[in-house]
Amino acid sequence: MSQVDPLANMVDISDMRLISLSEGRRCSCEKEHELVYMLEGKAALCSSLFEGIISEGDMVMIPAGSGEYIMTPVTEPTSAYYVQFASAVVSRAAGSWNVKDALPAMRGMARIRPISLLRHRLEQLHRQWLKQQSYSTKLHIAWLELWDAISNGAMGEEASLDSLIQSIIRHMDIHFMEPFQVEDMARYSGVTPTIFFKRFKECTSLSPLQYLTRNRLEKARRMLVEDVVNIREVASGVGYQDVQYFSRMFKKMVGLPPYRYHQMLRRKVAVLSPPMFDNLLALGLPREKLIPFWNRSEQKNPYKQLETNGMELQWLRRVQPEMIIGTDGSEQMYDQLAEIAPTRLIAFKPYSWREHLRELAAILNAGEVAEYWLYYYEQKAAAVRERIHRRLGEQTVLAASVNDQGIRIFGMKRRKIGRLLYGDLQMNAPKGTEEFAFTDVKSLADLNDFKADHILLFQDRPLRARVQVPVGGHVHHAGINPWLHYSALGHEKSIEHALQYFA
Repeated sequence: MSQVDPLANMVDISDMRLISLSEGRRCSCEKEHELVYMLEGKAALCSSLFEGIISEGDMVMIPAGSGEYIMTPVTEPTSAYYVQFASAVVSRAAGSWNVKDALPAMRGMARIRPISLLRHRLEQLHRQWLKQQSYSTKLHIAWLELWDAISNGAMGEEASLDSLIQSIIRHMDIHFMEPFQVEDMARYSGVTPTIFFKRFKECTSLSPLQYLTRNRLEKARRMLVEDVVNIREVASGVGYQDVQYFSRMFKKMVGLPPYRYHQMLRRKVAVLSPPMFDNLLALGLPREKLIPFWNRSEQKNPYKQLETNGMELQWLRRVQPEMIIGTDGSEQMYDQLAEIAPTRLIAFKPYSWREHLRELAAILNAGEVAEYWLYYYEQKAAAVRERIHRRLGEQTVLAASVNDQGIRIFGMKRRKIGRLLYGDLQMNAPKGTEEFAFTDVKSLADLNDFKADHILLFQDRPLRARVQVPVGGHVHHAGINPWLHYSALGHEKSIEHALQYFA
């Protein structure tokens, strides 16, 4: 929650509108401040101050000079109040008036309560603005009343236990090398250690100690595949003073001793497939050691955002990879590739991304690392599943994609979306989707046949004009990446997005 300070005592409103976010909105906040208050729906906001999902009752204040920000609707309908203004401090000293530009008294995002009062104040201000779009006493009073409601609502809001736990989690993410006591964290949240422990595990699927340990070991993994090879420095850098204890914990959790992990995962590898590229990242190989080597024009849309060096064999020979990894789609090139470096191609279509990950780990002699990654993926999926079920109950979710080629509905048997939504996350599928992997329809109105409570709609370019969906239920707009990216990281990012959309 943002801090509210009484800085400016004068305001000049240059624009105020009630906007409908039917498409991505790109703004440049340079000379004046901007306020956005969500009235209905959800939107993704990306700015230098705040990045995340904002929903009904959320307000974002972006001060002048913050640069460009982007708002993209994720549900329909979505509407907001938009105010553009300048603020100043006016004072009188030694018989002279002094006017100085000032920052808005709040910056970033805040949840203002009660919603009804703030909406009333915004409506009052909007009516006055429409009557006289310049400074007036009534307009100034309406602004002061709005700001009084913002100050009282933001400062007086009593944070929920879930929001307090989320703030503790964020603190642990940043300060994971520091010692933590469950009793101290529970005292901060205002509940007993038992209740805190239970709610923390509901949010993360891990106990506080497990969560802290995982953060530390993830940092240690990153250090071990970079330039730091002194195990004592790695242990100290993630909060362990006892090197032997750190090594035991690392081997227990990751599956390999620290030094062997360092040796296994620092090879320079040419990768012939975007899904395999992301799977190798999940196993811990550093991005700078991976050489993307595929024709971008031949890749499906979900994978085209990755940069690649094309398929120039002479260039690949010059960079001297220690290993080449790809799928059976590159079999016709196997002999040429094998002349450059040891080459391994794995079967893609018949197998799941979990099996791909395990086979890649076996090739690298790091099978335990795959099991470590999969264990924590299942834990994260369980936590997201629990929170979504608590919010949606028995409501159904239908997934579909729309692009220039047409409209496709994904059923329960679809390898990526079906197994993710109705398997890993155990969402309720609408009747009629259990028998097919996908089906193509002519019109978005055909989605109504499934009577879904929620529709997850994928588009090639999520920031382009939104497709108007003439259907019942809640529509959640999403990009095809990461949802249709069939890899370990694609699945992990998808469940994180599902949490934002549905819980």
